[in-house]
Amino acid sequence: MNMEKEERKNEYDNLLSKIEEGIEDHALKCLFKCFYQPLDFDKTEHCNTLNTGLNLFFFGKGIHKHEKWQNGFKSSIKEKYQSSNGKFKLKDPSQNIKEIINQLEADDFIKAAKNKWVDIKKALDSYFEELIKAGGAEKTLIYEAPPYLLSINNINDITFEAEFIFDEGCSSPYVNAIRNGLDSEPKDSVKDILVKNNVGFFDVIPIPIPINSDLRKEWATADKFKIDEKRILIYFIEWALIIYKFKIQPKSIENHKLAIGIPLKNAITLYESPDIMGVKKICEPHQFDLDNIKPVGLWVQPYKNCIIGSSNTPSGDLLKIAFQ
Repeated sequence: MNMEKEERKNEYDNLLSKIEEGIEDHALKCLFKCFYQPLDFDKTEHCNTLNTGLNLFFFGKGIHKHEKWQNGFKSSIKEKYQSSNGKFKLKDPSQNIKEIINQLEADDFIKAAKNKWVDIKKALDSYFEELIKAGGAEKTLIYEAPPYLLSINNINDITFEAEFIFDEGCSSPYVNAIRNGLDSEPKDSVKDILVKNNVGFFDVIPIPIPINSDLRKEWATADKFKIDEKRILIYFIEWALIIYKFKIQPKSIENHKLAIGIPLKNAITLYESPDIMGVKKICEPHQFDLDNIKPVGLWVQPYKNCIIGSSNTPSGDLLKIAFQ
């Protein structure tokens, strides 16, 4: 590692330490460590951190060292499959598969997610380096989290599969929105497309972790997910935004055009706290008129930067509109 990269790494480590020091709630501090720091599962202290943090993630305040989070984790896992038209889809696992999932130990599924997190971090660091060399970010695309999925061939062949959007061959709607919404060639990788279009990208939650619709609703509405009068997702966004700004090295993202590809039950929390992003007009509505006609049949949300379509996944057409 050359001197410049070593200094940059030290700056990043110091940034993480500074964020952690500023978190007063113990469980929230544990969850931050789950998101951004490697944990050694052979150490009791680290296992306690994992239990406390993920209990907060899935069940809210008041649950600490024991492993209740595993129930929430397992019940949120989706199965990946291809529909008749070849498109990527998700569904709840069958009862037989659920029974097998319930027999899994924590090591069977959480270590796979953390290993994937290491790969994702390396891919993002490479992307940020290329983005800066290409002139930096002028626009920002925000997704929720890398997916935590199961690839199931039969009940004896269940494997963890988190397709990060930079992975070769990833065919999720989140990738398709980027390919269809930004200037690109068929041979371009997703990373190349983002760099070529000067688009900065980050996930609000950095690790592959299963999140279902019921959990999103509770995050947005239940008091058990409010810490010091602030909803838990707002903390996730604050952490991710601080780290994103560090990685892309902008003077400001105030004038960035924004595209938010977060499922609606979580996105509503962001729109209820618009000042958090430090971006002008985050709640700017669509302004369709005779000179800017809405495409026929295109389902839109009230806000211009919301790119979630009728299937509750990002739309390339809406991404184009957000970055106009």
